[in-house]
Amino acid sequence: MSNKIFRKFVAEGITKNKKIVLPFLVAGTIIVMIFNILASLAYTPYIYHDGIEAFYGAQILSTLLEISFKVVGFFSVIFILYANNFVMKNRRKEIGLYGVLGLSKKNIAIILIGDMLVKAFITIVCGLILGTFLNKLMLLTLYKIIHQPPVSGLMLEPKSIIITAVLFSIIYLVCLISNIMSVNICNPIELLRSDKSGEKEPKVKVLMFIAGLAALGCGYFIALKAKSTMDAIQSLFTSIILVITATYLLFIAGSIFILKKLKNNKKYYYKTRNFISVSNLIYRMKHNAAGLASICVLSTGVLILLTSAASLQILGNKSIDTLYPNDIKIEIYDDNSLSDEECISGIESIADKQNESVVNGKVLRYNSALWVKSGNTFTAEESEALIGVNDGADMYLLSLDNYNKYFGADVKLDKDQVLVYSTKNDLSGELNILDKKFSITGEVPEADRDKLDKIINPAMRLYESVVVVFDSDETIKSLTTLDKSSDPRMYICFDTQREWSAKKVAAFTKDVNEYLRSGLDPSKNESYYVEVKFKQEEKAFFYNLYGGAFFVGLFLAVVFLMATALIIYYKQLSEGYEDKERYRILSCVGLTDKEIKQTIKRQVKLIFFLPLVTAIIHMAVASKIIKLFLGSVIIVDTFTFICSMVIVSLVFTVFYAIVYKFTSIQYYKIVNSNN
Repeated sequence: MSNKIFRKFVAEGITKNKKIVLPFLVAGTIIVMIFNILASLAYTPYIYHDGIEAFYGAQILSTLLEISFKVVGFFSVIFILYANNFVMKNRRKEIGLYGVLGLSKKNIAIILIGDMLVKAFITIVCGLILGTFLNKLMLLTLYKIIHQPPVSGLMLEPKSIIITAVLFSIIYLVCLISNIMSVNICNPIELLRSDKSGEKEPKVKVLMFIAGLAALGCGYFIALKAKSTMDAIQSLFTSIILVITATYLLFIAGSIFILKKLKNNKKYYYKTRNFISVSNLIYRMKHNAAGLASICVLSTGVLILLTSAASLQILGNKSIDTLYPNDIKIEIYDDNSLSDEECISGIESIADKQNESVVNGKVLRYNSALWVKSGNTFTAEESEALIGVNDGADMYLLSLDNYNKYFGADVKLDKDQVLVYSTKNDLSGELNILDKKFSITGEVPEADRDKLDKIINPAMRLYESVVVVFDSDETIKSLTTLDKSSDPRMYICFDTQREWSAKKVAAFTKDVNEYLRSGLDPSKNESYYVEVKFKQEEKAFFYNLYGGAFFVGLFLAVVFLMATALIIYYKQLSEGYEDKERYRILSCVGLTDKEIKQTIKRQVKLIFFLPLVTAIIHMAVASKIIKLFLGSVIIVDTFTFICSMVIVSLVFTVFYAIVYKFTSIQYYKIVNSNN
C-alpha cells in the first residue's frame, strides 16, 4: 500500500466520522490538559519542591494535588478506553469494507496505527500546549482561592510534561492493540454485517435483581446508621462498593424487570407510542443499562464533589471564627504550679518584648480523660485502644471555681452535685462516675456551651464529649486518683490588636514555652507539652488546605462532567445508528414524522433522566456521611449544607438537561436521515 493511499484512508477515516471522532479528540485533549495542569501544580516550586514550602501548609496542598492527578490518570485509562470502544464500534462496517475491497489485515492494521497516531498526536500535543499556557493562570486562580499574593514569572515543569506524555502514549497504545485485535478476530463479512446482527430478548435475572436490592439496602443502611466521623471512615468504602454494585445490578436486571411488566400490561403496551418505546428498549436495555449505570455513578461523584467543595468554601470562615474566638490559643497538656495571674502577666511581658500587646487574657484549668459511657455510668478502661467509638466519652472535668472564673458566672454547688453538658445526649438524674454517685442539678447554660465547644474542638471530635462541673478541685482529685490515665490540662487565650509577623510569632511561641516550663517540677519537663496557636496562622492554613481541596474538587468534577456528557453523547449516537433502520421500517408502514419524534422523546427522556434521579437519591442518602466527614475539619451548619446540596443538584440538572436537549436532536437527525 502506497503512502498516498495510506494517508487518504487515515484522513477519510477521521473526516467522514467527525461526529464521533471530534468529541473523542476534544475530550482527550481536555483530559490531557487537566492531568498536565494538576501534575505541574503538584511539582511546582511555587507550592512545594525539594522539602521547601512556598507558604504555610503548602506541603499538604502539594500532596493533595499529587493524589488528584493520579486519580485523573487512573480515570483517564477507563474513560479513553470506553470512548475508543464506541468509536471503533461505529467504524466496524467501514473497516469491513476495506477487507472486501482487498486490503489485508496487515494493511488494515497499518491504517489503524496511522489513525491512532494522529489521534494521540492531536490530543497529547494540544493538551500539553493548552496545559502549559493555562498552568500559570490556574496557579494564580489557586493563589486567589487560598488568599496568597500573586507571583510573577513563567511556570514550566518538565517532569509533569514527561509524565503526561508517557502516560497517555501508553493509554493510546493499549487502545491501538485493542482495535487491531478486534479486527483480526473477525472476517470482513462479519464486520460489514455487525449492525445487522440481532439480539435475543433478554430474560429477567431474578437473582441479580434481588442481589441488587439487597446490596442497595445494605449500602444505604450502612451510610444512614453512621453517627460519628469514625463510623463514616470505617463504613465509607464498604458503602460505596455496595451502592455502585447495586446501581449496576438494578439498572441491568431491574430495568428489564420493569419493561417486562410494562409489556405484560396490555392496556399500556398496546398503544402505538408505548409499544414502540418498550419494544425498542427491552431489546437494547442489556447494553443501555451498563452505560446508564456508569452515567449514574459519575453523576453521583460530581454531585458529591461539588457539594463538598461548596460547603468547604461557604462554611470555612465561619468555622475559623467559631474554633478560634480569640487571636491566640495556648493549650498545655499538663498541670503548672504558676497561678492564673502569673500565667497571664508573664505572657503579657513576653508580648511586650516583641513590641506587641495581648489583652483579655483568660485561663481555664481542667482534667481530661477517655472513659467508657453506658447511659449515665462512666468507667475507666485500662487501654484506650479497647474503647469503641460509640462507647467512649471524652471527659472534661472542671472545678466550680475555675468554671465561675472563666465564664464570669456565679453558680453554686453542694458536695456531690454537678453541672453537665454532653455534645450528643441530654443527661439528667444521677451520674455514676467511677463508682461514685453525683446528682445532676442542671445543664451548662447555652452561652457557656458555645465557649466550651471552642475549647474541646468539635471539628475533630470522634467520641461524645461530656463536660462535668464539680463542687471543688478536691472532688476531681479523688476521681483522677482512681484513673491514672486522666491528664490535667490548661487552656489560655488572648486577643491581639493586629497581625504579627512570622518571626514574632516564632519568637513568642518559643518564649512562652520556656516561661511555662519554669513552673514545672523538673521530673515532668520531658513529658510537658505546650501548643501555641495564632488565629492568623490557622486561617492561612485553612485557606491553603481547604481552598486547595475546593480547587481540586472543581477539577475532578469537570473531568466527571465531561465523561458523563461524552458517554451520553456516544450512547445516543450509537443507539441512533442502530435504531435508524427500525424507524425507517415503521415509517414505511404508516408511522408519521410526528409520532417518530414523540417516540424518540419518550425513549430519550427515560434513558436520560433515570440516572439523574437515581444519582440525586444516592447523594441525598450519602449526605449524612459527607456531613460527618466535613465535620471532622469544619463546623457544619445543617441549613447551609442542605442549601449547598440543593443548589448543586439544580445546577447539575440544568447542565444535564442541556446535554439531553443536544443529544436528543442528534439522535433524531440520525434516525430521520435518508442516508
